[in-house]
Amino acid sequence: MNWVQFLRDMKTPLADLEATLRQLVNTGRLDLAIRTLATAFGQARTFEAQRQVVAALFPLLPEGWFRADAQAAELYAQALCRVREPGALLAFCRGFASPTPTLELYHAWALLRLGRAEEALGRLEALRADDLGEKGLYWRTRAEALAHLGRPGWEEAFARAKQ
Repeated sequence: MNWVQFLRDMKTPLADLEATLRQLVNTGRLDLAIRTLATAFGQARTFEAQRQVVAALFPLLPEGWFRADAQAAELYAQALCRVREPGALLAFCRGFASPTPTLELYHAWALLRLGRAEEALGRLEALRADDLGEKGLYWRTRAEALAHLGRPGWEEAFARAKQ
């Protein structure tokens, strides 16, 4: 199978993607499995399509793969954030001894969505926006946490999120 062409087309039915991912898992091809998931999720343009990809495809990978590979972990965290699953995201982020800054950002987002603004802000304050790929998410989450807590600086943070 030509994986590059397969990943480009992604007009493959969900059942075929499931079969492909199962095969990749069975053969230990983490690199291709993650690339397939990333492409499938990236091309899922609607919220419902993204939820379907998260529900049907991500569970096919052993959780240990997400724990062993920072790129895989960040992809799963991003997917859970985008489909608005803060509880699942929080549970996922808790299991990392040394999370990446990106995982910390998603962890903060989940805490904020679950009404834990003080904890979210604490995690955000330990991060540098310049070190993150998702600066907009950082500044939006920071602004919301500050506003929720009635602290100054939320307006500036919202303005920076729009940049």
